Amino acid sequence: MRRGGAPGGTLGAILERGGVAYGLSCAHVLTGAGPGVPGAAILDGSSRRVGSLVAASPLDFAGGANTHDVGAFRLGEGVPFDAAIPGLGVPRLEEPFTPELGLAVAMCGRGGLREGRVVALRHDVWVDLPYGSARFEGLVVVEGAKGAFSRPGDSGALVLDPATCRPLGLLVGGQGSISMVAPLILETLDLPGFVHIR
Repeated sequence: MRRGGAPGGTLGAILERGGVAYGLSCAHVLTGAGPGVPGAAILDGSSRRVGSLVAASPLDFAGGANTHDVGAFRLGEGVPFDAAIPGLGVPRLEEPFTPELGLAVAMCGRGGLREGRVVALRHDVWVDLPYGSARFEGLVVVEGAKGAFSRPGDSGALVLDPATCRPLGLLVGGQGSISMVAPLILETLDLPGFVHIR
């Protein structure tokens, strides 16, 4: 997923509200460094338009604290979709949670299914993004079970507890063997029907 002219990322999840299908990913995947323009084209990996931006949390690249990185786009009519994440199932988006240290987690990124474990909670760190570095607070840190948990292009993937399909949040980025996950806080998008998801 990406906006026109921007580096790509991963579709985190698809959910339906009132008969409308929305895609979720990181704001920096859907909007780049700016706040994003509602209605802007969202493209898939083949540069086909698959939807239109609805909303995205603004990111601060000037040193201010970011606590989340989430955006939503409305899927275009006729665009086929499956809400199940390959190898994991349909995420229970209404039940996000804060994990405990050592919890086994998984995600499906560009390279397929990957497994890891939580090694830090409420972590404050600078994350290198395609548009510059951004300071984040309160992230969950995941270490890969076999090498790096994430690779370039995985930003936006939904990280889950594979035993329950409950989401920890969206993958923001990685540094070496560790990856950073931001909480899934959809209230920041100010979308009707999303207020109960936090």
